[in-house]
Amino acid sequence: MRFTKILLTSMICVGMAISFVSGMGTKARSSFTILSNSEYKIILEDSVNLKISCPGALPRTFSSEFTILFTDQDPKKSSRRPDEGHNQQEKILYKVPTWGREELKTIDPDEHVMDGFDPATDRELEKGRTANYYLAAPSEKMIAEKAVIKSDRIEWIYPDNDKFSLEAVVTLPEGSAKPELVFTLTPKLRGYYSVGYTGAPKVNPEDMEEMWQPMIWQEKRFPKLPYLTEAFLCPLPTALVEYKGVTVGVLADKEAIPFMPIPKSKNSMFGIMVRDNQGMAQPALFAPVLGGAESLMSPGNDFTFKAHLVCEGSSLLDTFESVARNDYQFKDYRSNSTVTLNKTFENIIDYNMSPYSQFVPELRGCNYATDVPGAVKNITGLHPLSLGIITDSKDIYVQRGRPMIEYGFSRERYLFATNPKINRDGTSARLEGPGVPMSDFAAVYSFSQDRMNNYLNQAIKIYETPVNRSLNLTAQLYGDRWQNAMYLYTATGDNNYLKEAVKGADDYLKTRMGTPQEDFNDKDSRGMFFWTSYAPQWMELYLLYEITGKARYLDAARTGARRYAQFVWFNPVIPDGKVSVNTGGKVPRYRSSDQFEDMLIPEETVEAWRVSEIGLTPESSPTCHGHRGIYLTQYAPWMLRVACDANDKFLHDIARSAVIGRYENFPGYHMNAGRTTGHEKADFPLRSLKELNGVTSMHYNHPWPHAATLMDYLVSDVYYKSKGRLDFPAEYAEGYAYCRSNVYGARPGKFYDGSDMYLYMPKALAESSNVQINYLAARGDDVLYLMLTNQSDIDQRTTVKLNSRIPGLSAAKTCPVKVWKNNIIAPETTLISGEVSIDVAAEGLTVLAVEGIQIDTAFQKYVYETEKEKWEKDMEVLDFGGKTYALLFNFGPELKSVYSYTKANGDVFKQVTLHYNADGQWSSVTKDDYPFEFTVEIPTDAAEFKFRYEAVSVDGKKVVSKTGVIYK
Repeated sequence: MRFTKILLTSMICVGMAISFVSGMGTKARSSFTILSNSEYKIILEDSVNLKISCPGALPRTFSSEFTILFTDQDPKKSSRRPDEGHNQQEKILYKVPTWGREELKTIDPDEHVMDGFDPATDRELEKGRTANYYLAAPSEKMIAEKAVIKSDRIEWIYPDNDKFSLEAVVTLPEGSAKPELVFTLTPKLRGYYSVGYTGAPKVNPEDMEEMWQPMIWQEKRFPKLPYLTEAFLCPLPTALVEYKGVTVGVLADKEAIPFMPIPKSKNSMFGIMVRDNQGMAQPALFAPVLGGAESLMSPGNDFTFKAHLVCEGSSLLDTFESVARNDYQFKDYRSNSTVTLNKTFENIIDYNMSPYSQFVPELRGCNYATDVPGAVKNITGLHPLSLGIITDSKDIYVQRGRPMIEYGFSRERYLFATNPKINRDGTSARLEGPGVPMSDFAAVYSFSQDRMNNYLNQAIKIYETPVNRSLNLTAQLYGDRWQNAMYLYTATGDNNYLKEAVKGADDYLKTRMGTPQEDFNDKDSRGMFFWTSYAPQWMELYLLYEITGKARYLDAARTGARRYAQFVWFNPVIPDGKVSVNTGGKVPRYRSSDQFEDMLIPEETVEAWRVSEIGLTPESSPTCHGHRGIYLTQYAPWMLRVACDANDKFLHDIARSAVIGRYENFPGYHMNAGRTTGHEKADFPLRSLKELNGVTSMHYNHPWPHAATLMDYLVSDVYYKSKGRLDFPAEYAEGYAYCRSNVYGARPGKFYDGSDMYLYMPKALAESSNVQINYLAARGDDVLYLMLTNQSDIDQRTTVKLNSRIPGLSAAKTCPVKVWKNNIIAPETTLISGEVSIDVAAEGLTVLAVEGIQIDTAFQKYVYETEKEKWEKDMEVLDFGGKTYALLFNFGPELKSVYSYTKANGDVFKQVTLHYNADGQWSSVTKDDYPFEFTVEIPTDAAEFKFRYEAVSVDGKKVVSKTGVIYK
């Protein structure tokens, strides 16, 4: 039903306390209670204005003021970038609606456009256009002449106007519901109208505690102009201002954002703002949006809109949760839909190791054709390294983990191309590494079981000679960060690093957490682009809490996570029942160009929650217009852990809604054009790039961090459900943006009784008969731990069957099994014929310890080998071709190799040969193409590695290096 069809009769409420004489006019001289329910009281003040109060807070005055915009000419609404940056170099990449003269821009149809961008609107505001909504059209301020009080409502009566008539009614539903405001505009002239309620309380921005207007105005980052945020960009459709412990706002009714079709600019029925035309902080709501849907009106056709007046005696962050839960019905709503998360994880690992994932072995990187054709890009090799260890797969380490770690050592930036003319997004063609953060070096050292001094030395070098670097886009990575000291402490245990980390973090608490941001120049943000830049560094603060146990870091992490939650979708409200998707047998198109192809999929009717974006975020400030919800939800496991330690159910529910029941394989980057089950399917990524980029965006450097996030989620879910008693220590894969995750496998975890256990998740280790039961597995001394987590809100029973083909499990026929249910020891059971049946409570945890199992690992036994021999000299640098490196990769006696490369490119050499001796005999390998890099396997008993380079220069001359050596 179109929102203009809302009837005033729907507002009739019952059960309200009335303490007035019905029909009393406007000449009352004192304030008196008109309406009340269990939470709110509305007092008529000055015969017109409303004082709204709630428990434990001073009342706030909401006036009868409306502002009506009208023009008989097309206002030509179009998005542009506002001037919100501190200076020309730091302009914020964000678009707001603007109005004014038409500006024609010639678009080159052959231009390669990066994902999420639109050349027609991704540009600065031109002369003749305005982003100030009050200047979009002539406006008139309307103030009620009187308030007429009926038995269940307050009606504001407005003076006559030659262009329109206005009616407004305030009611207070029973229970704890917020006051409702319904206004109706009846146009008398044909033209474009926008009706704004501008009567909410206002305050000087310098005096407020905090404010919020999606997407980018938070804390005290107050807009420079009265910008309008359209409905489709509102995670919650309200603007909020906190002043002296009371938070006020104007909230659109949930019916104003229907579930179908997916919200977009063209169907946005309203907009909100937090700044008035005089520069005061004042929430306001305008409907319809001038120049948008239903704003062109004809005489006699009423426009009616329902809103709610927000007035809560709590902080802005707490009010945000209250609105999400009470007004937009947010809850822990998801469950596994078609497969377990374990099956999804295994499918993504298989995908990552397949040709579909477009890993380019000769360049050691992932094809990045969607944004920068001709380039490759990695985030970090820590993801496949960790997952190779956890899944006991040497192939993952050799084919993906090691090459990507080598890439990070040698490349200058995340993006690399052999052609120096390819420079989009800051692509580099130089081997001027390192091209990863310092934390990568510390973490690799830990994963090597402290064998690789070369990586530890690189970490210390970066720390002791801090240099600001830009690894991704234009974001600056500062060298003097307190986080670097924390990473070195984690790797070494040196308390001097911990002292430095604590000192820097405490300064950060004062300057960033204790002082609301007033601009977009947060030094630690790495540039305002992704939401991780707008929010504080809450993940790193949580890491420091894990190390120190200091409550101040946990409190700060929780606050930061709550700020991050302001980018999460909490609307549209999910309807009960089912919806039909994949109309016409296709996944809705994101890009319409003929260079892309339709993805065919049968029409389907499914439960509406399965295709909801609630719990996801859009991608970033410049791309939120097109990327409705991204699937790379790295924040989810972090929120689970903070939720556990800080007892925050809101963060827990967001985390679950971000991950559970969404896909069977890598789902691409984002949902966008329409609701579909296409992303859900196991074969979704097994398509051509033309199909995939028609409906999402394929960034082939994402599947590994995506898989790592799912493993992080499985571990964190167990951590949450065990109340922290089943805990696996992690290393930090810092990456950037949405590729920040904990990675596991460097150190053992702790079981309830304090025993060491190592994560052990080989493919198809176990199978659950119940789709709602995910599992996390670990091994100890002659024991296999299975941690079963119920993803539904109903008690479940499952039969778990172990895979007898996995070495060590073939003998697991009949074994005693110890049982813990929701962390309480329960009666033992027995594994019979490799199977055990067990109950798992609603959203609960059942832990099985299968005893008498001796697992013969395929890869872990080498990594965790007790022999931790280091080489005395494990890196050599020669003066050849600029510089030439050889460094030992040492992950155990059977896992030694040397990575060697020269910085010289194809302008220097046309052929390079590496001569090496690791077993008493010289061998050689030649490359005719840049980059000139080599990986050489080292025999287990090798005590040294000698090498020299021979090259042919571009003019045909032969050049030979000195001989270098690394040794035990």
